[in-house]
Amino acid sequence: MKTIYKIFAALMIMALCVPFLPASKATATGNAIYDSIPSPLPRNLPSQPYEAQQAAEVGDHVSFAGANRSLSSVTVTMSTWARHSEYPSLPDSGWTHPLTFNLYQVDKSGPAPKPGALIATLTQVMNMPWRPESDPTCPNTGYGEGFGWRASNGICYNGFAFNVTFDFSSLNVTLPDEVIYGLAYNTQSYGYQPIGVGGPYNSLNFALNNLSMPSVGLDVNPDDVFWNTKTANWYSDGGAGGVGVFRRDTGWTPYIPAVRFEVAAASLETKTDKALFCTGEMSTVKIDLNNIASLYGYQFEVNYDQSLVSASGAFVNSFFDTTGGSIPWNAACANGKCQFSVSRLDPQAAVSGSGTVAEITFTGLHGGEFDVTVSNDILSDRDANVLGHTAAAPLHLMVCGFASASGVVSLQGRATPTNAGTITLTDGIFGPYTTNFDPATGAWSISNIKVLPGGTSYKFDAAHGLYLGAQLTKSLVPGDAYAAPAVKLKGGDADNSGKIDVTDLGCIGGAFGGPAAACGPGSTDINADSVTNILDLVLAGGNYSLVAPQPWP
Repeated sequence: MKTIYKIFAALMIMALCVPFLPASKATATGNAIYDSIPSPLPRNLPSQPYEAQQAAEVGDHVSFAGANRSLSSVTVTMSTWARHSEYPSLPDSGWTHPLTFNLYQVDKSGPAPKPGALIATLTQVMNMPWRPESDPTCPNTGYGEGFGWRASNGICYNGFAFNVTFDFSSLNVTLPDEVIYGLAYNTQSYGYQPIGVGGPYNSLNFALNNLSMPSVGLDVNPDDVFWNTKTANWYSDGGAGGVGVFRRDTGWTPYIPAVRFEVAAASLETKTDKALFCTGEMSTVKIDLNNIASLYGYQFEVNYDQSLVSASGAFVNSFFDTTGGSIPWNAACANGKCQFSVSRLDPQAAVSGSGTVAEITFTGLHGGEFDVTVSNDILSDRDANVLGHTAAAPLHLMVCGFASASGVVSLQGRATPTNAGTITLTDGIFGPYTTNFDPATGAWSISNIKVLPGGTSYKFDAAHGLYLGAQLTKSLVPGDAYAAPAVKLKGGDADNSGKIDVTDLGCIGGAFGGPAAACGPGSTDINADSVTNILDLVLAGGNYSLVAPQPWP
């Protein structure tokens, strides 16, 4: 039965596409740890149908190359037989369908491997292209003359091969050295949740590579796949091991599911949560290694502008513990450079993963901006093999400076302000800064105003009850001692509404000739002489219809 199955399976799968031009050996991307997708991708490949062979999930048992196991993506080659002419109501550009990629531990407790615990699962709605329309001049490719489509190479194909990619980057999946994986999706009548109606997904298949063995990693047993079908005879054991079960099946040589696993690239990164700090303040920059495998030693130099900041470096031992190691460059910082270098010592083991290995604390000396850069960076495994990685991009830091400002405020109709008002500086980055102006002299001052090296534009607002506020805008640069022009605030806003209108006149008129009276949150006694009289009324009358803020000369 097994021999008969193998012959039938081969005929059935080969019927899914006609011969195609040979492809060169697959060339994996730099981050691939398993790759069974031929490169360049042929126009079509043999493929495993789901609807036509009552399948819910198809996959394989694979072993990964290298030591990096931080999964970033999985690419799967599909073959579609669906033509737009069959589904004219759908977009010309193609159609979408959810696909699910499952990762399982390998259970080796029995005589043959089987799927163990689920490591991770990801469902994505994928964009599917249409297969090109039929060419009436195509010969019989197993489905009658004129069924296939003719490619530019002159060959006719039943299906069209394309890749879809699952993005695992946000799931933080760390793979074991080998897994059993499965690709699952639903069709009209099959899958874990059959859709119940027809659609182009009935003509969607999982592509199989019969051109080459994996270019990266290992197909643990090339004669095996894992799949779930409802039909007993599709299994090589005739269903003896159960139907509708995702399990190992034999007799698949030379067909290998076309899949590529990629891991996140190893990188060196500088980062800070305080890219802007002022003279006398501190900012800590961390140096991280990400997705590194088999690290036994490293060196790098961190460059900075010593005229703007001082620096103090330190190893961080939470990820790569330097304790007991050999440290020729002991995190010392001098002359605009911090140097770090360490090798572990036997019997210490190599380190894999991601984490912070060093940090530098910068203290601002002068206003300015500069880039923190990394140079002379070498990462090594135990055998002195250089570990490839992405170099750190420049990290831009800015040291702000300080300025001061002062001035005098007077009030219309008053010899002195009598009671304090406020000066407020706002800019959207720093501050706000607020101070009171003196009730006797109107004088005010603000020191230690943070400003960017190239200057910071501040709005100055002077405010006092019963008076309209005034505003000016001034750009301050480090070291400025800005003397603001004197400003006189206009009176008559009896109800403190920010405008002088009939309400203010009504309040003052209603209390005219008597003591000060309340006007909402304000008062009718604009000039603070304890009576409501013509002096208060002329302030409101002379400034009638004005609104705050008024110009600050």
